Amino acid sequence: MRELRCALVRGVEVLAVVREEFVGWTLIEVGLCAQVVGDYAAALRAYDESLGIARELSYERMTARVLTQLGEVALFGGRPVDARRFFEESLPIWREIGHRSGLVDALRGLGDVARVERDFAVAAELLDESLTVSREIGARPRVAMALHSLGVLAAAEGDFSRSESLFEEAAEHWREMNDVAGTAETLRRLGELAVKQGRFQRAARLFGDADALREQVGAAITLCDRPGYERALEAARAELGDDEFDAIWTAGRDVAASGKVR
Repeated sequence: MRELRCALVRGVEVLAVVREEFVGWTLIEVGLCAQVVGDYAAALRAYDESLGIARELSYERMTARVLTQLGEVALFGGRPVDARRFFEESLPIWREIGHRSGLVDALRGLGDVARVERDFAVAAELLDESLTVSREIGARPRVAMALHSLGVLAAAEGDFSRSESLFEEAAEHWREMNDVAGTAETLRRLGELAVKQGRFQRAARLFGDADALREQVGAAITLCDRPGYERALEAARAELGDDEFDAIWTAGRDVAASGKVR
């Protein structure tokens, strides 16, 4: 009888841990959804609660995942110093537990931070490693994200031809995976690049494409990216004039709505 009681107590304890793990991972999913739509305050609340659970359970994989997501929120919110701290804390955990998908995310995050801080050599090294590991493990969404980040880096360095090639490759991956949010983000970046190249009609069409796709899935432009996007939008409108810009923008939206974006 005593053995049965002990087994029941142990079973209850195990269920309690499983329940906490389920709540922790669910909170991460809630945070991810909030992050996509640009509600960073809600994302932070969910991630902070999940991190508390992960640390209480000494659950390294959950801890590393939350730290990585906190890094993304900090980066997207224009806080690169905080982002670096979170990514650097998560990176050794990913390495220690041998979780290569998580490792890729932390490397890419640190690469993006280095690019924001204009340490282009370090950014290239980190992003190249992220792309290489992503390809080795067959993680196609992460391949697309690494290509996208490398495209942003190339644009920052002034290598517009390489940037365009990287963005086009990333966009092709997004399309083939039917990832609407990813496609929208890369098309927006292609639009900003087109403005730098003086290709204003192309920029207006791409901006219209991206806007319609974001609208389909409720995705938001990150806070740190919005000023650059708005400057590019204004430059294209000023060059083309309101009527021509609006006509091309609308045509781009119509193409995106039809599912024929290329």
